[in-house]
Amino acid sequence: MHIDKDEFIAYARNRTSHADARVVISKQLWSFFDKDDDGLLDENEFHVAVKDFDRGVIIGRVFLVYSSVEVKYKKDFRRVNQDQNEAILGIIPVNGAFLPYSLTSWQNWYDAHVENSSLSLNEVNEPLGNFKYVVPMASGGNGIKLQRHIDVTELKFFSDSCQEIASNIFGETSVEIRATEQLPDVVHVYNTEKSSSVSGAEVVEAASLGLGLASRTQLPFTCSPTPSVSHLGVAACPITDDTSELVTVLVRYPTNRTQDYTCGLSFANVYASEIELDGNGDVFRVGDPSLHVADDLGRVDLAFTPGTSWIIAVDYPSHVFCYGGDATTF
Repeated sequence: MHIDKDEFIAYARNRTSHADARVVISKQLWSFFDKDDDGLLDENEFHVAVKDFDRGVIIGRVFLVYSSVEVKYKKDFRRVNQDQNEAILGIIPVNGAFLPYSLTSWQNWYDAHVENSSLSLNEVNEPLGNFKYVVPMASGGNGIKLQRHIDVTELKFFSDSCQEIASNIFGETSVEIRATEQLPDVVHVYNTEKSSSVSGAEVVEAASLGLGLASRTQLPFTCSPTPSVSHLGVAACPITDDTSELVTVLVRYPTNRTQDYTCGLSFANVYASEIELDGNGDVFRVGDPSLHVADDLGRVDLAFTPGTSWIIAVDYPSHVFCYGGDATTF
């Protein structure tokens, strides 16, 4: 008889009271039982592990894993009120926004990102490198004893116990991870082709100063690239700021179906169409819609010129969209 790690994980989960618990085995614990380091537990190695379970030697460490957070413009992660709490709180840098689901995928994720991470669970102020996301995690409390098999009538869902587990980890103190968000500088664009420009035939009054005497004359100038200014003269030019405004579109699920988390629909198709009014007041589209694909979090950034109007449409195979608007909660 030989037991691989997946089978051992399934056996350990049968000793927890949570039907949907995600159990992972640390490399240190697995190496302790796998004496010959062949990746499997033989009959004797497995019996040793069972005895340690029964004697209460093995304790389950509880983790709370939160939704991934994009860190493109975030830096200087820090904990608040950590000195008032014994909870272990940190962030794990990852390249994808998705969290695993199956027992095997959770084990692989833990091995790759938690145990092998250059950023330990206790640190939040180290450089994140090229990682696109971080996953906040918390741990603490007395752990879970795994001394006996749990009868099916005693099982409960882990999701129903989150509040109780969080209270055991954090107690009455609120512990937070904060970061500084700095968006990139905006390069302004003035007087594009759509803007009204001043022709060379137009004139503006300017005050010409000389020998302490002031007189008013009219000087022609053009607006592109800059007005013509005479010696000791003053000139002015009307400008239009045509800098595009950044608008973030989020395709999301209702919060009442995602435990109040903001969960977006990854890789949804987002169509942006510019619209105008004709002489009769009817709306018509300007050109063809532009297609954009939402990111892992269901978001896409669009740039719109101030004063223009747009229609945003979304579709996705096998999904029916039942809500549209600008509300952040619903």
